Amino acid sequence: MIRILTLILICLLPAAELAAQNRVQSGNHASFVRLVLYFDEEPEWAFGRVEGGYEFRAPNAVDGYAIESVFDRIPQDRLADLRDEGDGRLSLGVECDCHAVAFVIAEGIVLDVRDGDAPEGSAFEASLVLNETIENETIESEVEQAQETSPVPLLDQSGTQPFVAMPMMTTGAIADLAQRYTAARTQRAWSRNLAVRAEPIVPKDGPVRPPQGEEMGADVEMARDGRVDTLEADLIEQIGRAASQGLVVADLTETLREMERGIPAERDAADMEEKPADVAANTSLDHVRLQTAIDRGIARPSGPNATTTSGATCLRDELFEVASWGIAENTEDGFFVGRTALVGEFDAVDKKAVSEMAKKYIFLTFGAETRALLDAFGDGIKHREVMLALADIMDHGESESGAIPMAQVSCEARVAFWAMLAHPDLDPALEVATQPVLGAFSELPLHLRRHLGPHLAHRFLSVGDVETAKEISSAISRAPGDPGPHFEMLSGELALADGNPNEAIGHFEDVFRNDGQMAAEAVIRLVDESVNNGVDLPPRMPTATAAMAHEAEGTTVGSELLRVQIRAQANNGDVVGAIKALVQHEADGALMPQQASVLREELFELAVATTSDADFVEVALDRTLVSGDNQRAVEIRRQIAARLVDIGLSARARGPFDKRNNV
Repeated sequence: MIRILTLILICLLPAAELAAQNRVQSGNHASFVRLVLYFDEEPEWAFGRVEGGYEFRAPNAVDGYAIESVFDRIPQDRLADLRDEGDGRLSLGVECDCHAVAFVIAEGIVLDVRDGDAPEGSAFEASLVLNETIENETIESEVEQAQETSPVPLLDQSGTQPFVAMPMMTTGAIADLAQRYTAARTQRAWSRNLAVRAEPIVPKDGPVRPPQGEEMGADVEMARDGRVDTLEADLIEQIGRAASQGLVVADLTETLREMERGIPAERDAADMEEKPADVAANTSLDHVRLQTAIDRGIARPSGPNATTTSGATCLRDELFEVASWGIAENTEDGFFVGRTALVGEFDAVDKKAVSEMAKKYIFLTFGAETRALLDAFGDGIKHREVMLALADIMDHGESESGAIPMAQVSCEARVAFWAMLAHPDLDPALEVATQPVLGAFSELPLHLRRHLGPHLAHRFLSVGDVETAKEISSAISRAPGDPGPHFEMLSGELALADGNPNEAIGHFEDVFRNDGQMAAEAVIRLVDESVNNGVDLPPRMPTATAAMAHEAEGTTVGSELLRVQIRAQANNGDVVGAIKALVQHEADGALMPQQASVLREELFELAVATTSDADFVEVALDRTLVSGDNQRAVEIRRQIAARLVDIGLSARARGPFDKRNNV
């Protein structure tokens, strides 16, 4: 027994040592790397420049930092090195053209290493000094003296909570300190309704941390009123919008989850004391607008009573609030609850539950499941046809139902976005409400923007609006993670629009080689653009396209794959074989008449120019296939006749001009 207890004690020793260290979590983002230092309560800390990078200091606050797994999640391009120097010091080796910032969150302190130069006046570019603790004590003492002489409590003037990162004071109240310390203007009030009237005082010798908590006194409670609740609610809204756009990763704490359930409408009587007149008179910030990078320049959908340019009433925004149709809780639980609610007592169908379940399917891009559900239980469901149209868009990128008319693209409302997606062949005469379309697109969560964005960009390309298509592509590319094959195909189309066919062919080839759901479309575009631009194709391309055409036999895609197989075969030098394949597939009905007609002209033009006399006579005399009255067809028939005359078959040369012989 003693041996067992000893073994258990030995196993627990490393865990006890690890528990004494502060946890450090890392994350990689598009333009910065992030470290989160977790603390049970916020310590007094400093962060600034040292030789070789930056250093975080929280003396007497930690026994060490658990940094062993930091570089498992991030590369070492921005943060080259990370060392625990002891005594609460964490050294960040930064050798790139980057800058670092620090800020406080509920769980601890965040350190970001961001691309580019530091903003002018950044407090974190000040050098930390060895005797910083002594200087901090001096600064804090002088700050306390200034607070005692200030006529209005510091937090009453700024309207913030006691966890601000630096001491806040008016420069007029401490003119004697203004000569020694640089005041950099920083907004500490993030609410639209809070006045910004105070300035942080940053010592020239390095940043410091202020006294916390009890020293603020009872005056702080006087400044806490309904504006604090408004601030918290606004922050939740802003973080939620940024998370839905892929700009941040939401990691809600229990406090934030409580906030999501609802902000109390009333505060206790103790918190409802009369506000200082100075604060009440400066609560308006109507000139300030908070937005994310994706929101910028994109108008929000509007217009419950909007009309099209022709005067027809637009479908209401409420029918297209797809962004709010997701399952809030665990996906599996959400499906279980939703499906069990479909049928109620006495096997009666709950129409509301059916509608809610259909919306969840649409949110998850499950078009087939939506149609099956509405076909089985959808009789009498309100707006059933609109939901079926959305299901078609999710599965096929378009809808032929007519439930969302094409004319709705001119509406100043969400419906303009869905109308553009529903109709791949837009009428060029219609005026597209571009800003509402982009606004509705920006509202969608990341998975829907990636799923629908390429289709939307193609619609704008089809009407010649390349710049808007690029804007949509940029919005998709900013989000972290792999945007998928649809985005790669869009990149190829944009390269073609910019006049870069070789770049476009590279994008199409990447999608084709990945052999995913877009491989067939990719190889069609790859062969067409390669042949059109004189780019050589791999020798096995005709075989590969033939195999894919066999898998898609009897479909429109299968017919297109046969067409590009014949083009690839001719492009690789086998013109006679390509003409024979054309004859066979046309006889089988595998090629559409229009496809066959265009191919005939192309192949015989190649035959006249490239084949030997024997090969040319074989295809030209066996069956002359070029027909039609268009200018290109007439010219090719003349070329065939001229080639036959050169060979010495003058009598046969009459054939290409005899329309009764199907030429």
